[in-house]
Amino acid sequence: MHTCNSVFNIKHNWRLIEAKGLSVGSNRYREIILQNEQVGFIIGSEEIHKGPLMKAVFYRTEDGGNNWERNELGEGAILDIDIVGNEMVMLRGY
Repeated sequence: MHTCNSVFNIKHNWRLIEAKGLSVGSNRYREIILQNEQVGFIIGSEEIHKGPLMKAVFYRTEDGGNNWERNELGEGAILDIDIVGNEMVMLRGY
């Protein structure tokens, strides 16, 4: 388990979550956005091992960040994300 500076955590009321389902290998995470206390998204890209191409990927949690589900959107990288009302909008680049 990773630990953070406990003084910093107390002062800023942060908590560390040990997330299941997130890869630390060849993924490049660009941004995390939280819709509410339970639902959140992480966007980015993942290297394709047969060349210089990237896969656009995002992860979604519905349990406050304890578990993350991987979703792939084809080649490229997800560059930005926003939530407008009940819709999620992502910008994918190549």
